[in-house]
Parts: sequence; structure tokens; C-alpha cells
Amino acid sequence: MSDTPLNIINVPIAKAGKDANLTVDVSLLSEEMYALCLAEGLKSILNSRMSKVGPVTKLEKEGKLEELKTNQELALKIAQDNLTKLMAGDIKAKSKAAKSDLPRDVQTEARRIARDIVKNQIRASGGKPSHYSAKDITAAADEFIKRDPSIVEDAKAALAKRAGNKPEVNISDLIKESPSLVAKAKAKADANKASGLSAKQAGMVPTRKKPPVAQHAMH
Repeated sequence: MSDTPLNIINVPIAKAGKDANLTVDVSLLSEEMYALCLAEGLKSILNSRMSKVGPVTKLEKEGKLEELKTNQELALKIAQDNLTKLMAGDIKAKSKAAKSDLPRDVQTEARRIARDIVKNQIRASGGKPSHYSAKDITAAADEFIKRDPSIVEDAKAALAKRAGNKPEVNISDLIKESPSLVAKAKAKADANKASGLSAKQAGMVPTRKKPPVAQHAMH
């Protein structure tokens, strides 16, 4: 349990930086301001976990009343559940997402491996990965990585193997300039220079002239 007095609240200021916060002694607030803060806090808590609720505003605008009613009922049910948890002391403060110490290339490779695992398990269960959203597959992949740290080790090994399989290649060992083409290019450049044409002008394709329109005799 924290040693910080209950009347001292550290409030994160998100847009001021990840470590920015203001310390508030709520015992110094007036009753009206304390009630306001309490109401705003309760509003945030009771309206949490609403990701399963559809876009009620959009449904109302589109006149989809049955679907709107279903989603409103679901929202109220979730809010009631939040209140029950709050009264039971079962609400936890939102924690900051832990910043991964893994290099970005390792994270990317681990997620690729985990996504393949998710897709293969979907196929094994008789389903089709194309029937699932990319967002949900990625979320499942991230959960796999949390549950199975060996995926990160596999990612590191795969990256190390790729790096070791990249031989140093000297392009001059694979291909040589053609002396005749070099001489041809030089001769063309010299000719263009003598005629006063720029490299850009020399490379332009001349515009084709339209053939003259045949004049038909009038009968």
C-alpha cells in the first residue's frame, strides 16, 4: 500500500509528457469543488469498459432504434457492473503501459511470429484467418507474446540468423561495365555538349507531328 496520504492525489497531465503530473491536496478543496471532482471521477469509472457497446450516436442518427436500444441496455448493464465492483472495492487504478525494453526490430519480428501462430491455430480449428479482423489477430498475437516469452527468443534467433546469412557482396565481382556502352555514352554526351543541348533536352523524345489532313475534292 502506498504511504501517500489519501488526501494527496497525483494527477497525470498526459499532454505535458509521460512523467508530468500535478499534486492536489483535496482537503483544501471547497465542498462544491470536492463534489465536482468526485462526480467527474465516478463518471469516468462507471463509463469504463464500454468497448463492446456500439456507436449509439450514429445508430440514433440513422434511426436504427432496435439496435440502439440493445446497445443502450448493454451500456447500462456494464455501468451497473462497474458500480458493483466499485462498492466491493474491486476497481483498480489504471496503470501506465509498461514500456518495452526490446528493440523495435525484435518486437516487430516477435509479433510477426505470434500472428502466424494465431492464424495457424485458427486454421487448425477449422476457421479462416480472413474472417477475423487484423486488429483482433494482432491483439491475440500480443497476448501470445505475453504468455509465451519463448516467442521473443525465437524472434531474436531469427534476426541473428538473417544477419549471419547476409554475405558481404562486392558488386564489381558480379558485374562489369561494358567498354563499348561507356564509349557510346561518352560520345553521345560529347555530341550533345557540342550542339548546346542539356542532358535533359537530349533525353527528350521529339514530339510527333500530326499527318496533314487529306483534302477531299468537292463534287
